[in-house]
Amino acid sequence: MEKSGRPEKKRLFGLSLLLSILVLLLEATVALVVSLVYDVTQESPNAGGGGSAMFIFLLPVLAVFATAIAGALSVGLVFPTAWLSGVLGRRFGGRDMGWVPVAAGAVSLVIVAAVVALAGGAGAVPPAWAGS
Repeated sequence: MEKSGRPEKKRLFGLSLLLSILVLLLEATVALVVSLVYDVTQESPNAGGGGSAMFIFLLPVLAVFATAIAGALSVGLVFPTAWLSGVLGRRFGGRDMGWVPVAAGAVSLVIVAAVVALAGGAGAVPPAWAGS
């Protein structure tokens, strides 16, 4: 039981993992469609071109690898961020879900700073990230 007298809800790991993977795959699909539409709408110096129709046969193979990557991202990023928001919610009071943007922003800031540092711009953290 929690302090408030309500029973604590048990989160199912498998169901949470499946939902996280599905959301990440949906985001990847939207990004792929946006990328393809963007490529179609841009002028190309070589007027022939276009993608191969064989790309459709590659999609199931890509789906297997994308699912594995989404699973790794869920376990490595999504679950720790959800855990951090729960810890912040219990520590500072209020609902756990209210701390999700704060936790996601903190995790994103660390990841962006690490990528920028690895890319050679050690002091060049984007101002929009640093100001938030």
